[in-house]
Amino acid sequence: MGLSMAAGIRRRVFAVFTLTIIGCTEPGEIRDYDVEPENDRELTSEVLRDQFPHVPFRWDIPDTWRIAANDQFSLRAWTAGPPASAARITLGKFPAASGISAQVRRWRRQVDLETTDDEAAMKDVKSIDTRNRSGSWISLDGKRDAIRALILQIESDFWILKYRSSLETAKLEAKAFRSFCDSFEYSPIHSSMLK
Repeated sequence: MGLSMAAGIRRRVFAVFTLTIIGCTEPGEIRDYDVEPENDRELTSEVLRDQFPHVPFRWDIPDTWRIAANDQFSLRAWTAGPPASAARITLGKFPAASGISAQVRRWRRQVDLETTDDEAAMKDVKSIDTRNRSGSWISLDGKRDAIRALILQIESDFWILKYRSSLETAKLEAKAFRSFCDSFEYSPIHSSMLK
């Protein structure tokens, strides 16, 4: 179906819908309707489980974090810290074939650090234990921005929990993000639980 034909159908459906609504009121009666925007809905654990792809982890979210919109790379997203310079925290799933060093090198570019080879990039990687898995911890401070990340390899995939903010916000949120990472529990038979 062509774009102009689809647009025409949408206009006709809207016009019929509008006429139907107008025709359903008493003559001379004007009604106001307040419709809650979809973005303002309260996103509970149940809504998230129903509307987003399965994530095989459980975790403890800090009380001060706010649920944020996902982007093309994230399955879950949050913001934290001062609204004017909030951190963005995302959870994504990527093929492990690219390797950890490729991720680190890309993140170094994002915070304006000098480029490195794979061997040098791995110097930024430390081991971390979550509730029931071992993973890789990356901490990068650029001139203005910071990135913290947890990478867990599950079979042939990397599950990456990434934190990015200004250096100032990173100082405020460092403990909360690290606690969030420590709370991760691999639980393949359950959907993620927001506690």
